[in-house]
Amino acid sequence: PADLHREAFAALAEELAGCTGRCIVSFVRMYKKCERNMRGLPLVLTPVSEQVALVAGLGDLASARNIVLQSCAQGGELGRRLQEAGIAPARCIDDALIADITGTAPATIGAKKDKNQRPECGCIESIDIGAYNSCPHHCLYCYANSHRISVTRNFAAHDPASPLLYGRIGSDDRIIDRKTGSSLRRQPLLF
Repeated sequence: PADLHREAFAALAEELAGCTGRCIVSFVRMYKKCERNMRGLPLVLTPVSEQVALVAGLGDLASARNIVLQSCAQGGELGRRLQEAGIAPARCIDDALIADITGTAPATIGAKKDKNQRPECGCIESIDIGAYNSCPHHCLYCYANSHRISVTRNFAAHDPASPLLYGRIGSDDRIIDRKTGSSLRRQPLLF
């Protein structure tokens, strides 16, 4: 229920006040894995007007704690109405934030929009260092976990001394160095 979300968000925002400047929210997107994991649950589609009202209310709670609330990859009518309510689209991987953190001018970050993401996503290109089927929380709406058995096996194979998220490099594994360059544009030197 919306009241439960508001109450939980208010408590989280209070704890995070002074520790973060923004919070990014989204509504679940029903990928095939999500549909399979949630099969049999009595899901109710919430009207867009109620979604906007909830997020706008969360935005007020966040703003009272100097936190900016943004939305992640919400397109269509929902995205348009969230923007009208003052909830801007987010960039989870944000060139302006990276420039701010690194003390460089935003124009010096030369990364482009990540072409591997949904059209509504504003993130710049990046390399994901995570792994599917590795989180033991088993959230039914998670797109990254396929099967509990795989997750349990992978989580049990975690080795803190290994360079991998789970398991160890085996003799039949192939390691490929990915060629990447800096997205930082440097001004040419005159001398």
